[in-house]
Formats: sequence, C-alpha cells, structure tokens
Amino acid sequence: MKFYRSMDGGHADQVGHVAATFDRLAPTGAVPVYHHMGVWQRGRRSIPFLVFDFVEGRPLVRT
Repeated sequence: MKFYRSMDGGHADQVGHVAATFDRLAPTGAVPVYHHMGVWQRGRRSIPFLVFDFVEGRPLVRT
C-alpha cells in the first residue's frame, strides 16, 4: 500500500482535490486507483489520507 497524506491537519479539501484528480486521470492508466480516503487521528490532530495499491519501485504518477 502507498499513502498520500496532508500533514497540515484539517486540510481534507486538499486530499479531496487529489482524490478527484486521480479519479479523473484513472481512465488514462497514468495513475493508480485509490482504495479509500480516510482520516488518521493523532492525538488532537486529524490527518486526511488516501490509500493506493503499492507497486515496489513505481511512482504514483506515470508519464
């Protein structure tokens, strides 16, 4: 699995924008499809994230 996260707690809109971009690009085969979007609770901080399939040695975005 590969994670994308926003360490600026509370910026779920940023992760949502990334998710929408990946949804839009998925049919091109240039990006992997993400499994789910969630929020990691760390103390009082909420850190939004996306979970992708992880393929060793391959980047998230292929050119």
